[in-house]
Amino acid sequence: MVRVENIVFANGIWRGLATFSKTAPRDAQIYVTFHGDRIDGVTIDAGPSKSEKIIEFPIPSAAIGDGVHTLLIMVDGLPDPVSRCPGATRLPMI
Repeated sequence: MVRVENIVFANGIWRGLATFSKTAPRDAQIYVTFHGDRIDGVTIDAGPSKSEKIIEFPIPSAAIGDGVHTLLIMVDGLPDPVSRCPGATRLPMI
């Protein structure tokens, strides 16, 4: 399981902390999708501990506007988006 917590959303950039359980693939690629397409500009940095990583990505301009838009944080090797995991967080509403 991978749990994601919001750190900050400012100036069109979302930043969060991903915490990997002992059974989660820590070296797997993390990517973000919007309308089924991977978005560019996702960066992954080491977190405060070995089981944590900092995820940062720009929110696509098409996702900022009227309506509800969903971005999925995905981890290769896990069948579901991180957002479906217990304890996961949603991006803040803007």
